[in-house]
Parts: sequence; structure tokens; C-alpha cells
Amino acid sequence: MPDLGSLEEHLKVSDQMTWMVASGGTRTMNQTSGRFSVQGGKAPFRALLLYSDPTTLCGYYIGTPSHVGGNTWRMDIVLCDYDFSSLYEGQKKAFDRAAPPKYIDPDQVPGSGAVWCIDAFYLSDNGNFSQGVQQYGLWSREQSIGKERFCKSVDDLDQLMPQSSGKDIWAYVLLLDKNYRSIGYTILTA
Repeated sequence: MPDLGSLEEHLKVSDQMTWMVASGGTRTMNQTSGRFSVQGGKAPFRALLLYSDPTTLCGYYIGTPSHVGGNTWRMDIVLCDYDFSSLYEGQKKAFDRAAPPKYIDPDQVPGSGAVWCIDAFYLSDNGNFSQGVQQYGLWSREQSIGKERFCKSVDDLDQLMPQSSGKDIWAYVLLLDKNYRSIGYTILTA
């Protein structure tokens, strides 16, 4: 996760917000544990968001964890009681009003004018809900004040290809021109 400057910006692109917007508020991430890797110091910035219910943040950490020794890292959690229902409602309305990007077949990407790309999720389902998760994930990153920080070179698209794991995996990728304007999206599958 890149540094987006504010708690609200991190919430907008969070997995929790994505699941809620895609489901119209009926589904949440429902994740009770997680892992992270600082990748040998190469990717030290982290955003950890803790929820007490679907639209209430009860704690967060945004920053660079301090290395305490061995495999131990310290994150000082800020406790809060932040109801972000209105932020969710605003994101849902804005996403519902947005025109979806056009689909570009992976074979057509080289001639599409794409210079940058933004990826979001790798999902093992491509049903309606998962498509909504993918589309909101891309849209929220494109709308983010940190949009350029999510961008990767389209030349590296093959590195974003999902790894075959014995089941189908779908990864939606937003394609942008040299000025970071959306030109469409493609779907990578394994």
C-alpha cells in the first residue's frame, strides 16, 4: 500500500470498502487475521485498519513499522471509534454514477496506447460480486489522490499474470495512457 496521506484515502481503497461497495453493504471482508512482509525493507510502508463492525474503524496504523529484531516489527496502533458510514455512502454513490471502463482484450493491449496499469485483486471467482469487487478496486485506485503511486509500467503486465494454482484466477487490470487517463481494462487469467 502506498502512502496516501490520510486515513480516509486509505479507507477508500481498503478491502473492507471494496467488499461493501461491491455488495451494496451486505458483505464485508470478514477477515480475522492477516500477515505482512516488509520484503527485506523494500516495501516498508503499511496500512493496518481494524474494524469493530462493517463501517466502524476501532484502530489503525499507517506508516513504516519499526524493526525490533529478528522477525518482529512494531506498529503503534491508534485506537478510535470512527464511523465511516457517510464515506461508504459517498463512495457507493460515486461508483454507481461512474461510467465503467471499456474492456480491452489482452492481445489488444500493446496497440491500445496503454503506458501504465493498476491492478487490484486476484480472485478465484469471476461471478457478479467478484466482478464488482474488481471494478471498484480499480476505480477507487484510479480516483485516489495517490493514483500514480498505484501505477506500474504496462511493459510489466506479464509479471501481473496470476500464477496457476490448480484453479482459475482472475485479475482485472486498469490501463492508462501516458497522462494517467484510463483507456480501459483487461483481464488476466491463469
